[in-house]
Amino acid sequence: MPTKLFLAGLVGLVVTVRVVALVQEPRVTMTAFLDADGVHAGGSTRLAFEVRLPHGFHVNSNNPLDKYLIPTELKMDLPHGLAVTQTIYPEAQLIDTDFSDEPLSVFGDYFVVGVALDLTNSMTPGEYTVSAILRYQACDEKACYRPTSKEEAIVLKVVAKDRVIESQHSSIFDEIRFVELK
Repeated sequence: MPTKLFLAGLVGLVVTVRVVALVQEPRVTMTAFLDADGVHAGGSTRLAFEVRLPHGFHVNSNNPLDKYLIPTELKMDLPHGLAVTQTIYPEAQLIDTDFSDEPLSVFGDYFVVGVALDLTNSMTPGEYTVSAILRYQACDEKACYRPTSKEEAIVLKVVAKDRVIESQHSSIFDEIRFVELK
């Protein structure tokens, strides 16, 4: 009898693990990039947040067509002296799915969100941690998963006025439609 109970429990555990594996949320990664190796106080800089989902998944755009869908939103957590001047989302795609009669406005399994920041003149040289929180709801062709968030941080270096600043990651930033910085 104990052997039968053990085997029944083991079968139940295997079934539970398989069901959980089937509904497990997709693994989303987010990587932050700065457009330069430093910035002067009183200047501006740009960040890019590269988001990757498993193949076949998408997230609702920042402006979904249905008011009941959860928009993708990037929020910044900034140290004193920094201010967001622009948040640039990519162009959304319209797709058809099995669970909606209407097309959905989405970002695919790879997209980049750009953020422009202004610095006050009073910022002193040093390293400042800039954090972003991406709130999203991942979906595939059949269903959507529970809304969740992904956080990513990057260190912004405020440098002395006489230091030369070098551009970096131009291939990523060239694809983001920022309005001209000051």
